[in-house]
Amino acid sequence: MSPETIFRLHLILGYVAWLLCFGVYVMPKLKSMDLIAAQRTIATLHSFRFFGLVFILPGVVGPNLPVAGFAAFAAYWDLATGVLAILALLTVRVRPLFWLFVVAFNLVGIVDLVLDYYHATQVGLPALAGQLGATYAIPIIYVPVLMITHVVAFYLLLRPQAQGGSSPRRRCGGILESPRACLPSMSIADATMRKKLVPGEGVEPTRPCGQRILSPQRLPFRHPGIGRSSKLTCGRSRLKANTRAGREPVSVSYLPR
Repeated sequence: MSPETIFRLHLILGYVAWLLCFGVYVMPKLKSMDLIAAQRTIATLHSFRFFGLVFILPGVVGPNLPVAGFAAFAAYWDLATGVLAILALLTVRVRPLFWLFVVAFNLVGIVDLVLDYYHATQVGLPALAGQLGATYAIPIIYVPVLMITHVVAFYLLLRPQAQGGSSPRRRCGGILESPRACLPSMSIADATMRKKLVPGEGVEPTRPCGQRILSPQRLPFRHPGIGRSSKLTCGRSRLKANTRAGREPVSVSYLPR
């Protein structure tokens, strides 16, 4: 195959591979993210476009690469796009400036790529693809993902925000409701069943007066217990028994109800 055919084939397959990757892995993640977080992710990728200056670096590209018609324009516009993306990342806390730089770097970046394709066609770059040298991977691997992310950035900016993942409210039954309103309501039968799970008085086994089976700290719940009158009666009987036996009266402590 000729160098021109190989270059065109690489360029097409680069877009196909990145579109498949975006459709399966990247795009669902960006849709689920907050709008600002998604735009910051895209801006982070484009902040490395300062590397485009390599197109005019002697010794990296071939001497026959058209500088005036292709390389110089691509290098400086890539630098401008990268600087605007970096400014967008630096001004993320100042929202008006952040959105200004987001729109600016996407507009400059997409114009740069479209005009690069146009200039490459005019100067016959596919036939001179070998003159790209080490930068051959840029139009094949890097440029497709840059173009796709520009389109995705504009899509995220223009789509209705009510349908985005950043909104704290969501649609429930065709009406925009809060997430709590979309939760299923508890039926009366479920509430009754929950009440039955807590045992009532008399569930614990019988025990002698004043004897504890478990300490209050180990009990999973506070049991209602017996009435206060029965507790007083039990304590008085023990006090009379100790008095008749000649023992010292023992103070009786009662558990709070």
